[in-house]
Amino acid sequence: MSKPNISVLAVVVGLAAGALFAVPQARADYGQGAVYQIALSLDDNSTEHGQGGGIWLWFALYPDGTGDYEGSDCISQGGRYGIHGAYHDSGDATWTYADNGSSVVISGVLIEGWAVIGFDPHLTITVPSLYGHYSGTLGTFLTLTPDNPPIDPNGGHSQLQVAP
Repeated sequence: MSKPNISVLAVVVGLAAGALFAVPQARADYGQGAVYQIALSLDDNSTEHGQGGGIWLWFALYPDGTGDYEGSDCISQGGRYGIHGAYHDSGDATWTYADNGSSVVISGVLIEGWAVIGFDPHLTITVPSLYGHYSGTLGTFLTLTPDNPPIDPNGGHSQLQVAP
């Protein structure tokens, strides 16, 4: 039985390790340094007035009061506006604490689908400052104004994850 050549084995292992580190590695650096990473799902599953659709957003909020977000919204307003479609939502936002630090208020969020149907696409989102999972209605985390689509704030369903 022949013994393995240790020097050849060392060279092969060294080359393999070098190749591993020479190849660009995929990195998940979205949100690095963030104070909060927030996932929010707002589903308007009501059928009153032809409503329907939803908004799905992911935020990274940084210590300096800035943030960015990615997401999408789906408009299903066939009966009322004759519009169906999905839209990409992405951009920069700002945030601050409110209610003696118990809430985080995120401003500067644009909902592209709302602009298409003629409503103010600017959105304010208020979430708890404590990490955790929360649920509620459409109006629990989303500030609705008369300039936004006429959505029942007590309808639909919201899911929220606030994480470090």
